[in-house]
Amino acid sequence: MKYIPIIKTGNAEIKGVGFLDDSIKDTITPIFELTRSRKTKLSEGPIFKKLDKIEEIFGVTRPFILDLTSDERLLNTEIRSLQNSVDGYKNWCDFLFRQKKRFPKVIPMLQIVEDETITVEKNRDNLKKQIEFVVLNFDIFFYQNRITDDCYEDDLSIVYSILGKSDIKKKLYCCIDSVFINQNKALDVSKEVIERIRDINQKFNIVNFSTAGTSFPKSVSDCSADDSVTVKLEEVAVWDKVVNSIKDLNIIYGDYGSVNQERNDIVTNRWIPRIDVSTNDILFYYRKRKEGDTYLSTYANVAKRVVDDLRYKSLGSFIRCWGIEQIEKTSRGEKTGLSPSFWISVRLNIHLTVQATLKNAI
Repeated sequence: MKYIPIIKTGNAEIKGVGFLDDSIKDTITPIFELTRSRKTKLSEGPIFKKLDKIEEIFGVTRPFILDLTSDERLLNTEIRSLQNSVDGYKNWCDFLFRQKKRFPKVIPMLQIVEDETITVEKNRDNLKKQIEFVVLNFDIFFYQNRITDDCYEDDLSIVYSILGKSDIKKKLYCCIDSVFINQNKALDVSKEVIERIRDINQKFNIVNFSTAGTSFPKSVSDCSADDSVTVKLEEVAVWDKVVNSIKDLNIIYGDYGSVNQERNDIVTNRWIPRIDVSTNDILFYYRKRKEGDTYLSTYANVAKRVVDDLRYKSLGSFIRCWGIEQIEKTSRGEKTGLSPSFWISVRLNIHLTVQATLKNAI
């Protein structure tokens, strides 16, 4: 494993992954975070459709990590049921067992949901049963720890008590998630990540880690009102600093695929056409109000500015992908996609291709 992007299973993200070249899919190990489908008047959005999509876009032979969203806005009754801790997270364990038949190389993410109606001891017992099931049925599994969450010692002590000093090195991967990283904060965040990794390694003998985080804002208006903006990929800088400081452990790069961790599920009929391009360490975008033009002509105008940018030209010298093709088609006035969702797919497709290419070359 060299790159572990966290991918929420929204339509835009699924589309962006689906159009990756097979050679890129073969080099990434995504965390697919199951979310509900889009709500309708008659349905909460069943998650089985998401599993069908994963099979369609990623196949059944490639390894990936299976997780459930913790975002309240993206939950439904099914997901809440799978997160239920009753009887050792039985619903989640049964679900994993069924998915293993469909996806033989699936890797489970531990689910940890505190039930405030039961005792601390009972919560620990439920988690222990889940871990025992996972250890028995899967070669490896993942544990995700947000850098703001300091309860990891309780969780990992249970894993350690089951696996012991030797097997925990082989079977457990720990994802240290910085979540959203503000601009120019990579140094501060990397210090926290390094401290967390060192502490976990020393106390529990875990040697396999991945990082995660995103610097893409929830709204680009948070960055600037300008029509052309550059955003540093702080998540890349954090990983660079971590791996250069910790050379005796396996630290795998991960991120949110240049998508903000709080996916916006709101559909709007008015938006400013914008095209984002992710390079090795920065993301830049151009945008333009539609005003009296059509969306097609406005996106063509924006795309022309993108392809004339020297940063785009240098990017095109070492990667080709579906996302790049869509920008170039649009710059020529060809109709590609005229919705923000389509351009999220383009951004994610380019970002995953760039990072996978770079990390695979190391």
